[in-house]
Amino acid sequence: MRSLLLSLMVVAAPALADVYESELLLKLCFAHPTYCPEGQADLIATDRVLKAPFGIRLEQGRTTTHDSTAVRLDEAFIVTDRRGIEYRVWVRDSRSHKVRVEAVPVKSQEALIGPTGNFVHGVMEIDGQPSKVDLGRLTLHPSGRYVMKSGSGNFSVRKMIVGFDGAIEHWGAGELSDDGKKLTFQFDRGGLHWTIHFDRDPDDVVPSSFAVR
Repeated sequence: MRSLLLSLMVVAAPALADVYESELLLKLCFAHPTYCPEGQADLIATDRVLKAPFGIRLEQGRTTTHDSTAVRLDEAFIVTDRRGIEYRVWVRDSRSHKVRVEAVPVKSQEALIGPTGNFVHGVMEIDGQPSKVDLGRLTLHPSGRYVMKSGSGNFSVRKMIVGFDGAIEHWGAGELSDDGKKLTFQFDRGGLHWTIHFDRDPDDVVPSSFAVR
């Protein structure tokens, strides 16, 4: 797994602490000259500003590239490293002098090993009859958190089975298709059998060799 370490170098300002290393094996550099010499970071994170010498922009709503931007929690930024590779970056926490960052390459087949990414609701069936209810988007973050419009919680993976707590715990575990493109829930509730299908957002990258730990 160490061979999958990403090469984007991130440095936190010396006054900050608790830099986060995600399950996707982003290698974060914590203001230590041994690991990240001064002037060699691709991304510098403080509790107020993100700076990237080779370009940073909001994923939505802005097309121009700048070298710094104000921190916006849980919004996706696109950061370019010195080789021209783009990363999708989120700041998950920036309070009390702490910065927690997640990042994945925008176009890497290694980036979405496991079920992380965005899924959109496809079909809900109740006792075999289609329902018109739209459950919206289900986002599985590399940190092990999920978010959808009905709430949020934690998830975990064992082989191709995804377990959830929180808002959708009553759905039971979801089963991931072999290619990682579909997530299906089946459960009984109120004397009825429910089946809920989610499809991976077509804008997400799916590895050619899909596997989960």
